[in-house]
Amino acid sequence: YPISLSRGAYWLGLTYRAIKNEQKETRELGLLLKKYAEQGGDLSRGEMKIVRDQFFDLLKIAGLSIPLIMPFSVVIIPLIMKLGLKVGVRVLPTSFYDEEDSN
Repeated sequence: YPISLSRGAYWLGLTYRAIKNEQKETRELGLLLKKYAEQGGDLSRGEMKIVRDQFFDLLKIAGLSIPLIMPFSVVIIPLIMKLGLKVGVRVLPTSFYDEEDSN
């Protein structure tokens, strides 16, 4: 992380950018679904991949919202993330990972 920022401010900035990116991708998903409905299911292969990937990201967000309302969620969510990494499952949406990590 940059020396000029504290560690917490740096991670907060990264989280903010990831959330904004997820918001943009979800908006794009809505436009693609509207196009799908209007054209009777006619989307390109690339557009279908975008729809599929963003749908999985939304499922991940929904899955993380359940532990968020539980007591001790400050401990539970990082534990779920750590366990996911151990078994090779990305628990967070794709915007929360670096581009080089996604390869």
